[in-house]
Amino acid sequence: GEKPLHYYKKENYIIFGSEIKSILSAGIERNLNKKALDTLLTYNYVVPPLTMFENVYHVMPGTYLKITHNKCEAVTWWDLSKIKVQKKDEKTMINEFNSLLEDAVNIRLRSDVP
Repeated sequence: GEKPLHYYKKENYIIFGSEIKSILSAGIERNLNKKALDTLLTYNYVVPPLTMFENVYHVMPGTYLKITHNKCEAVTWWDLSKIKVQKKDEKTMINEFNSLLEDAVNIRLRSDVP
């Protein structure tokens, strides 16, 4: 997806949304995540999957949440290190990259309204 996904997990309670404020509006406890604060002060940003709220996490890119009756786990479905590289000459790779980039830009330039 293109939007972030956050979730709150505590005991048998799971809430998810594209914004943390939607999760907070459900009335969860708003406790500071001290580990996230440590990463903020160390690196000048909160290292995902942590958020500043305890028990609220960010779903990482290339993962999805697998939720069963008694378990919630992040499952990685895409991992760059597992991609097998096909050996091609530099000119072919540049042409393929330029073609993919042009297609991606054209898709983003499309308008949903006239």
